[in-house]
Amino acid sequence: MAAANTTPQAVLDLQKKYIDLKLENTDRFLTGTGSKAKFNEAAAQKAVIQEVYKFDPRPYLDKKGNVTPTAFATAASDYDREQPKLTFAKAENFAGAISEFDKIIQQVNTIGVDRLNKVDRATIGKMARQVRDYKSKTPSENEKNILENIGLAEDALGKIVDQIETVRVAGYRAKGLDADGFTKVKVNKQDQTNFLLKEQDTLRRYISEAKNAIPDLSESLSRLDVTDVVRGVGQQDSRIGGVDTGLSGLSAEKLFDKSSLANRLNFQVTDEQIRADLAATRKTSAESIYKLGNEALVDLNSRLEQANAFKAGLDEGDPRLKSTQDVIDSLIKDIADVTADTNQAKAIFDNPGDIGADTVASFRETLRLDEERALDEIGVIDPNYLATSRALSDQFRGMASGPLGPTQDARTEEMRGLIEDEALNQLRLGSTLDESVRREVQQATRGAQAARGNVFGVGPAVEEAMQTGLMAEQRRNQRYGAAAAFLGSGQSRGDQAARNTSLRQSLDLARLGAANDFVAAGANPYNLAAQRVSNTNANAINYINAQNAASGGFANTANVVNPFMFVDPQAGFRGAQNAANIFGTYADYQARTYGAYANAQAQLGAANSIPNYISAFSSLVPSFSFGR
Repeated sequence: MAAANTTPQAVLDLQKKYIDLKLENTDRFLTGTGSKAKFNEAAAQKAVIQEVYKFDPRPYLDKKGNVTPTAFATAASDYDREQPKLTFAKAENFAGAISEFDKIIQQVNTIGVDRLNKVDRATIGKMARQVRDYKSKTPSENEKNILENIGLAEDALGKIVDQIETVRVAGYRAKGLDADGFTKVKVNKQDQTNFLLKEQDTLRRYISEAKNAIPDLSESLSRLDVTDVVRGVGQQDSRIGGVDTGLSGLSAEKLFDKSSLANRLNFQVTDEQIRADLAATRKTSAESIYKLGNEALVDLNSRLEQANAFKAGLDEGDPRLKSTQDVIDSLIKDIADVTADTNQAKAIFDNPGDIGADTVASFRETLRLDEERALDEIGVIDPNYLATSRALSDQFRGMASGPLGPTQDARTEEMRGLIEDEALNQLRLGSTLDESVRREVQQATRGAQAARGNVFGVGPAVEEAMQTGLMAEQRRNQRYGAAAAFLGSGQSRGDQAARNTSLRQSLDLARLGAANDFVAAGANPYNLAAQRVSNTNANAINYINAQNAASGGFANTANVVNPFMFVDPQAGFRGAQNAANIFGTYADYQARTYGAYANAQAQLGAANSIPNYISAFSSLVPSFSFGR
């Protein structure tokens, strides 16, 4: 660049003009130095078109290859038209998308719809799609109206951009040029001129329609309220209510129905199991509430963000500011409440706390059967009757499960043993004679021989031996007969053991039968309670039937599961009667046993008596006559 103190100021100003047009290395367009310096503006304009505007310069050159001032102005206008004038702004929600689209429309009003280009058209399309992407599944009427107007405005502006391009090409054709603006083509210029005029009219009509559509869109945007763009505003979120209700339900008493032990019976669970299960149930419920609260907070914060974004897009003095602020205040309060509840649920999850004895007792109360409660009612109505019923139950339980008493008498069994042992000892002696019997036989034989004078020779000795042998044989037969008679009497210890086993089994069966009769239909506490529950249910059904009959409704039929429908008042008596029969049989057995024993003892005694021995000996020697 020439020195500023020698180059004319007009040349410097002209050079700066093209520097401001973003043209680089403008010194190349200077010729001469000092006061004779000049700036080649025609060359600079061509360079701007080619280097800055990035256009093919040929459409803007005259026949001599120069750029005329008019052509340069046209190039500048074409360049300006192709520059994007609208900027896409990303939104996070429907309210933000509406706000950004409204800003785009305001820019369009400012720059003019006839200055939009393809890039601007693409930007408008992206902004419209963003609005549609955030629309709710159940849009309000205002939201529907806005979406419809956005679509109309998008279509109108798009047609304008397309028509501007159509008019530009028609202008070239009216000059006998192709769409590139410099290639000559053979056309009917008059027809092309008419076509150009027609397309220009169409463009003006499109511009007019757009100018009418844009105010409609702006007006619909002004009617959009915060309740239209923020999901669920003005409606109670079920999750918020669920957190509050769930938190109030974390007391142990309100968790009984959720307990895994809720279907057990009292005797099936211990206090420690109840404490552990209720604590685990409380912890699980607190975790669910904590998760639900966090989900609600995410949604509430999203709503608050949308409401704030909507408020930020409102102008000062907009009547919607107050209602929007009310919504924001309500959301802030809900967030604070849910946050507190969620933190409390987290604290309970971290420390479920101890389950006290009162809570365990209350839980056990929920496990009680209807029959248990009916027993309490019976105890209030007639405590003596209930006490009697329980006493009877205890007696029958003791009879059925207690040990069976002795069914043998020790003295009788000792006597039986002595008789059996004696019979066995006698049987073992066989034909052996004890010394006293032998001596009696020998003396009787010798006396008879001496009386007859037969004292010499072997005869007396033979006679004595024969008589002793006969007595021994007789005694053996008597012993076998006595043993056989004892075995046949059925009074042996083996016989008695078999009879006693059978007796004890019969007694056990009789005791169990009596107890079973009492359980099945006797006046035991459960049957009393079951009958009271059945009567209560039947009375309730009768009352419902009476009400339905009065109102013309359908009658109901009682359907109560009752294992013992009726209480048998004779069950106790029949049990006692069975017991009497049992013990009567036992007494008869004892009497018969003792009688049989006494008879066997008498027979054995008679068999072993001295007179019986003598009688037996006499029968063996009927042919001998002593004293002859």
